[in-house]
Amino acid sequence: MTTKTPLPTIATNLKHFIGTSQYYKAFEFPNLYWTDGVQYYVTELNAYELLSIIDYYCGHIMNSHLSLLQEKSPELDNKQLSMLKGIQFWSMEQIDNKFSFSCKADSNYPQLFYHEFTIPLIPQKFFCQRYSQRKWVLMLNTEY
Repeated sequence: MTTKTPLPTIATNLKHFIGTSQYYKAFEFPNLYWTDGVQYYVTELNAYELLSIIDYYCGHIMNSHLSLLQEKSPELDNKQLSMLKGIQFWSMEQIDNKFSFSCKADSNYPQLFYHEFTIPLIPQKFFCQRYSQRKWVLMLNTEY
């Protein structure tokens, strides 16, 4: 990965996103809109794979295959499934030299999705909220 901006500077800049003035959309991600902070994150870190993962998970799994999710995660109760239909908490965490990306219905619920990255990223929390039948908005936790 090559970034023009040093990682510590990007991490500091991410703290300044407390709202958005524009929503972003791309045809590659038909189920997802995202905010200024997310756009900065994925652009500076060349982390568009995050958008792809979340778009697939929200659009494909949550909109069409909720029963499949319940089969794969039998520990989910109806309350958790209901929450996931409207709100999801995504987290990028660093463990040693690897970065893990995961999704939960809430902080005290089990992890539902996990993906590992080996490229250098910045630990960050994201919030994804459904705003219509099949569309989701992804934002940094500071933008909510």
